[in-house]
Amino acid sequence: MKKIVLMIFVIVISLFIVSCQENEINLDELIQQSIIQLPTEVTDDIELPQSVTVEGITFTIGWSSSDEEIFSHIGVINRPTASEGDALVTLTATISTKEFQKVLTYQVTVKAEAAVVTYQVTFQSNGGSSIDSVIVNANSLITEPNDPTKVHYTFLGWYKDELLQNAWVFDSDTVTANITLYAAWEEDDTYTVTFEDAEGSVFQTQT
Repeated sequence: MKKIVLMIFVIVISLFIVSCQENEINLDELIQQSIIQLPTEVTDDIELPQSVTVEGITFTIGWSSSDEEIFSHIGVINRPTASEGDALVTLTATISTKEFQKVLTYQVTVKAEAAVVTYQVTFQSNGGSSIDSVIVNANSLITEPNDPTKVHYTFLGWYKDELLQNAWVFDSDTVTANITLYAAWEEDDTYTVTFEDAEGSVFQTQT
């Protein structure tokens, strides 16, 4: 009789162990399916889940990163510069309860910043005072410089072409290449005559 009871006990224990093993395997697979699928490439911060619930059981998730400066364990992204190039970061997620733990790894590429394209804007004053060239980012506006000066001429504005047919509109025109802007002038109709005495003192002017 004792042998029979012992055999029944062994069978029950064996079935219990097998059942537990199957549950663990199923739980493992379910976590694998339930955990967030991270993108393979990122440019902005992302939200990393801090927990996951499987079969009514809530598991905590701890994250670690192979490069905290580029991709932190809380999902903050600091993109490399264009010269540094893309960065490949490995994220490790540790999913656990008191009785269970599973580790998942993800490889994510943090895309580098786009190269900054700049262009030179040259101001051809056409006989007027010199205006310095400027370097601006592509597709940006130009800050209008101070007007150049030219004796006996009135400055009319900056133009895109040497024939002075297409005016540059500083409020809306953007720079898409290296360019030269040309100054337009209008000759003054009147002149001022200054009269000086022998000692160089001005005693009369006429316009």
